Amino acid sequence: MKSFCKMLIVTALLGVVAACHRDEPASVVKSFYYAYQNLDFEKAREYCTPYMSQKISLIEEGFNEEKQAFLHPKIKKQHISVGDVSYNDAGNQAVVTVVFTAPEDTVQHIDYVTLEKCGEEWQVSNF
Repeated sequence: MKSFCKMLIVTALLGVVAACHRDEPASVVKSFYYAYQNLDFEKAREYCTPYMSQKISLIEEGFNEEKQAFLHPKIKKQHISVGDVSYNDAGNQAVVTVVFTAPEDTVQHIDYVTLEKCGEEWQVSNF
């Protein structure tokens, strides 16, 4: 009976670890987009691969005060929801479906974000 309880506990722990692994890309994408939505480019770069970090820097350079004043209220209003997460066979790349909706729009915009596992962390490699 004791060995059955131990097996049950080990199985439950493995399930929790697997569930956490599955949620990591979605969590990274949410954090990335919330930073991006607040025009906090420095924070957004923390969730990116080096290549995407450079891309974010180029986007940031293109934001002057006029552009920020115009776009920030529109970006800020968008609601972000993360949908499906799919993994490649090796488990080192993931694609996350992101749905954007604005309060005044009835149309949803769907985007796909690609992530790579770098060491133990998931990082945005394309959006």
